[in-house]
Amino acid sequence: MACLRIVCFMFLILTSSLSEYQDTYKASFVSPGFPYIKLGPTIPEPLKELTLCYWVRPHNHTSNVSMTVLSYAHPKRADELLAGLVTGSGVFFHRQKRDKNVSPAHSTYSIQVGQWTHVCITWSSLTGTTRIFINGKHANAFSDIAFGEVVETGGVVVIGQDQNIYGGSFKKDSGLQGDLSELHLWDTMLCDEIEKIYKCEIPTDGNVISWSKSRKIFYSGVQTSAIRLPCGKCQ
Repeated sequence: MACLRIVCFMFLILTSSLSEYQDTYKASFVSPGFPYIKLGPTIPEPLKELTLCYWVRPHNHTSNVSMTVLSYAHPKRADELLAGLVTGSGVFFHRQKRDKNVSPAHSTYSIQVGQWTHVCITWSSLTGTTRIFINGKHANAFSDIAFGEVVETGGVVVIGQDQNIYGGSFKKDSGLQGDLSELHLWDTMLCDEIEKIYKCEIPTDGNVISWSKSRKIFYSGVQTSAIRLPCGKCQ
């Protein structure tokens, strides 16, 4: 019986430590130049729903600086998907429609410079609803965002820079300046799972883009290093 108590106690310690931190790696985007990551084949099927999640820690203290986290460009539309943040302002998500007009969603939650923040964005073609979650909690909801549209296949995913044309034409003032980790994309709208992902209570691998499994090519001095992310709290 004493041995059983010891085993149970050690198990509780282990599971507690696993839920406090997530050991992974971060990518650091540092100017000058145009540091970015290009992903291998993605978006195998048209997306009618999606969830994008990532951890970000911006470095630039200047207010109202736009920083691109993910850009998905299609030969027909450069802003098929565009997600990022504005320092001192909030998180943004854009969907470019077939008529080339952009449906924007902007949260009012200010991302703190120098601090890790967990962001999730969900979108549905069926309803046009977009929701933004910050540190596991629902922050904003938007309607009529690219209602009835789909995210087309055959595009290019770039992390850290905004593609103004398919595959390139980056602008220096819109690139990510900071650290990024655990970026994942799913082909469905997550909801209750988002807080559990933030707290590291369930596996986080996206079935469209996975931070650990998707093939990546690093350009222009993107630096990678090990990181211990703070599960369930921002640091």
